[in-house]
Amino acid sequence: MTMDTKQIIANHITNRQLKISVGQFVKQLEAVLKQPNAKMVRSGDVLFLFTADGDAATVYIINGTGPVGYIKGTKQFVELARKLGFKYIKMRVTDVESARKIATASGLRNVVFDMFKEGATDPYMMTAEV
Repeated sequence: MTMDTKQIIANHITNRQLKISVGQFVKQLEAVLKQPNAKMVRSGDVLFLFTADGDAATVYIINGTGPVGYIKGTKQFVELARKLGFKYIKMRVTDVESARKIATASGLRNVVFDMFKEGATDPYMMTAEV
């Protein structure tokens, strides 16, 4: 059974141990989606919020499911990014090794990481070729 958007967000908040309410998270999403280059797509119980910047898509993943659904969703998103003509996907991450494995399993290539903001929840910026 597919979750509704608020259930996906609630699971994501719980799993990431974020200090924010579902309502506050939804308001933040709505604010981002008002930007002209921002879009959100869904694959199963995973939401992909992304902004286009030239040939790159900067992505934030809102995961409401387990590992199998997450990998399936990321593979589908990479295919969509390819169809939309993006050459790169950028994403802030916490765990470099896990992010590399997931990116590779999802079909991304030449995955690199740079320190984005030390001490942040997601301190590394991952850049990968689509």
